[in-house]
Formats: sequence, structure tokens, C-alpha cells
Amino acid sequence: MVAVDYRLGRLQLTGRLDGGNAHLLHDTISALLLSDCDRWTADITALAVVDHAGIKAIGTAYRRLLRNGRRITLRGASPAMDQALTRLRLDRHLFDPASHPTTASSTRAGARTA
Repeated sequence: MVAVDYRLGRLQLTGRLDGGNAHLLHDTISALLLSDCDRWTADITALAVVDHAGIKAIGTAYRRLLRNGRRITLRGASPAMDQALTRLRLDRHLFDPASHPTTASSTRAGARTA
């Protein structure tokens, strides 16, 4: 489900992220908070299923890391995951604007109106 490369600051999530195993992401974040790395990248390309509990676990992981001075960026979100995180307005916090068209355009639009 979760593979961690502490040296490179990378996570790889595979399979399912749902109510039955969301605690594994929570446990992984607890371990990340003990490391020296302050920026993490999570490859979620191989996540096959993410339900409401999985989305909630991602949001909770983001907030826990942020409260502790850490950041996480998601890579490889499916269109459904992209839409779910955008509806929750987490897209601009979790996706890299340079590689995520929705985030980049909303960031530019926000810059013009601000």
C-alpha cells in the first residue's frame, strides 16, 4: 500500500486507499514526522481505488504535515481523484502548479484578480 524512500523524500501509494486501510497512511505520516525531510512527494498513480475515507486520509495527512512544518505534493492523480481534491479545494495545496494544469490555471486566475 505505502512504500517510503526516506533518502529521496518520496512515497508511493498503490492499490486501495479506503476505510479498511487509511490508518496505514496515518501511520506512515507519523513515521515521516520523525524524519529530517521537510518536503515529500507522493506518487499516487498506482492507486486503484480511493473512497471517501481515503480522500479524508489524504486531507488529514496534508494538515498533519503542514502543522509540523512539512509539505507533501501529489503526483499522478486520476481524473476522479483530481476532481475530488479540487472540490475540497485541496488541489492548490497538494498538486504542483507547474505540472498540474488545473492548479496552474487557478493560480494564474487568482493572481490576476488579487
